[in-house]
Amino acid sequence: MRKLGLIISLLLLTVLAYSQSSSDYARYGQEGQGSVFHHMPSGQFAGTINGVFFIQKADGTEIILDFQGGKAQLDIEEEKEEEIYDVSTRTYTGFTTSGRTEIQYANYASANALKIMLGDKVYQLSLIDGACDMEINHLEYTYKAEKTAEYLILRASDSISLRTYEQTPERITLLPASTVVFAMKR
Repeated sequence: MRKLGLIISLLLLTVLAYSQSSSDYARYGQEGQGSVFHHMPSGQFAGTINGVFFIQKADGTEIILDFQGGKAQLDIEEEKEEEIYDVSTRTYTGFTTSGRTEIQYANYASANALKIMLGDKVYQLSLIDGACDMEINHLEYTYKAEKTAEYLILRASDSISLRTYEQTPERITLLPASTVVFAMKR
């Protein structure tokens, strides 16, 4: 009986040691995020993006992505199958002032995703999968609307790690205080 208890304890410790904790990159989200576009089934909207992202590369060097007056777009893609968690996926795309770097922020139900296309690499963190009830930890988002526009404010409250999905993954870190504002025409 003692051996069985020891074996069960060792198995439990092994499972706990090798389980990945999602609390480092995810938290439970809330449905109905306050966007006027949230329940729209489809559409395409133009706008601008302003702000800066502070990026730390794997070698420790930092770069600043400048989005002052960059071009932005919102694509709302209708759920192909029957509606399960949401009517559509909303993807906000913005370009740096130079136009050479692209970011994408997407949401579906209460889940979200962030992509940064830097050079020829795509770094990302996506929680749009499964039950779609988790969102990226430390990525704050706020929607503000007026008659002719809606603003989506994205802000990193702490470091957020993004990675490539290649055979040998590379990582970058979005640093705290990184903030962009998408201004989309309604």
